[in-house]
Order: sequence, then structure tokens, then C-alpha cells
Amino acid sequence: MSEELIAGLAELLAAERAGAHVAARTARELADGAFRDLMVKVEADEAQCCAMLAGAIENLGGVPSEDVGAFYEKAINIDDHDQRLMFVSRGQDWVVRKLDALIETVEDLTLLGDLDDMRGARVALIEEIDAMIEARRG
Repeated sequence: MSEELIAGLAELLAAERAGAHVAARTARELADGAFRDLMVKVEADEAQCCAMLAGAIENLGGVPSEDVGAFYEKAINIDDHDQRLMFVSRGQDWVVRKLDALIETVEDLTLLGDLDDMRGARVALIEEIDAMIEARRG
């Protein structure tokens, strides 16, 4: 069971790392404003989750990789920032679905709490991103 859990956490870690890199690069590409502020927030949140996931992998006896998920290349190749933002929202939704499946297998209460907190943060980010998209469409 540990190996499967470690693999699931590693997959999430790579995805979170990709999301953090996408948010950081997008923030650098934008002028000041609400969109840029949101990307800075996303980067910080994803970086915090990376640290938590890496620690969980280590606690289970695994070695966290430095992999960056394929999401990064796909997202960065979207030049239109509004389209990229929509893609980021879909990426957050993917993470929520992965967390839902993974949470069902976790018995450690600390890890379960951390993953549940991460899930809640992702749901909140999806709502915030979707509201930003709606506002930008006017």
C-alpha cells in the first residue's frame, strides 16, 4: 500500500510543481493587477503543497523526485493568458479528482488532514479562477 500511496503523492507533487512554475511564469508575464495577484497566490499555494507532498513521501520512506508534470509545457504553450487561466482551472479540477481518489486510501490522520486541506484549497482556487474568468469576459 505504501508504494501505491507514494506513487500517487509523487504524481501530485509533479503536477503541483508544474502548476507553481506555470503560475510564476504567468505572473512575470503580466502587468500589475488582479490576474497577476491571483497567479502569485496560486504559485505560493502550489509551492506550499509541494513541500507538504515531498515531506509526506519522505515520511513514507520514499524519495521525492524533482519531476515537473507535463501540465507545465501544455500550459506555457498557451499564449493567450485568459485561455491559460482556463487551462489552470481545469488542472486544479484534475488535482481535486486525484485527491478524491487518493484520500480514500489514506489511513494516516495527519496526511489525511493535509490532503483534505489541499483539496479544500484547490476547490477555493477553482472558484476564484472561474470568477476571474467570468469577470474578464465582462
